[in-house]
Amino acid sequence: MGGSLSTPTHRVAQALGIEPRSDVIRRSRVYRDRHGIVAHSTSWIPARYGKLIPQLAKSERLTGGTSLQLIAEATGLPISHRIDTATARLLTAEDTRLLELDPDNPPTEPVVVMTAKFIDRENNVVEYGVDLGGPGRTWRTESEVSS
Repeated sequence: MGGSLSTPTHRVAQALGIEPRSDVIRRSRVYRDRHGIVAHSTSWIPARYGKLIPQLAKSERLTGGTSLQLIAEATGLPISHRIDTATARLLTAEDTRLLELDPDNPPTEPVVVMTAKFIDRENNVVEYGVDLGGPGRTWRTESEVSS
């Protein structure tokens, strides 16, 4: 999976701080382990970054770094902060399709939906992502705490 040019939903346009009819680059990935799909991840990037980094809009895997690293390098503006949210919700028909589940017999338990908005040091929203967790999956994060 990779990138393509698309028109954002109202929610995505609002998160990116762009007009709803603006073009965005949509990149999708599926993360799997031996038990199946762990998560489906979609990120949207304002199309102006695709003009600087054409490989963002191609379907191949990125080379030379992550989308955020490539954008920071091309613009000279490092990512200064991110805003994350986490919610749980019941599966929608679209969720069922993205997670490759049986549409006639979808799981009934809620799934975790995490969003991340990445902002550069000039307060431009560079990328907005949504991770949809597989049903019954546990997500774990670990980080250093300094005193």
